[in-house]
Amino acid sequence: NLFNNFFNKLEKFTLTITLILAFISSLLVFNTIRVTIYTYRDEINIMHLVGASRVFIRFQFFLEGIFYSVLSLLTSTIIFYLFLDIINAYTSRYFDHSINLVNYFSENFLYIISVEFIIVTILLSLASSVAIDKYLKR
Repeated sequence: NLFNNFFNKLEKFTLTITLILAFISSLLVFNTIRVTIYTYRDEINIMHLVGASRVFIRFQFFLEGIFYSVLSLLTSTIIFYLFLDIINAYTSRYFDHSINLVNYFSENFLYIISVEFIIVTILLSLASSVAIDKYLKR
């Protein structure tokens, strides 16, 4: 019962931390896109004046965000894998080698990366839409 109580609290704590970090990352993406839009404001105005659609203007920022998302996912995955390799040595002592975090991560790699990519893409889409809409309404 003590373990169940501990793991329930740990699960709630990690969910809270995840939501907070997702909110912070959304703000970072939003501000980064706003800075990019500010940097390219003359080009955006010219595209808008010559008749480029909002979808065309949005798409280039979306592609740039996807590129940075893929780069950040690869970087964080490498760092996380190295972290798991270090942690695995300590967890195997306490659980008699019954839990191997590196093997679990390796076996579920595609699922984990896919879910992360989908979540990052959704956050990126929302943040970029808000930032670009705010600028294009001027």
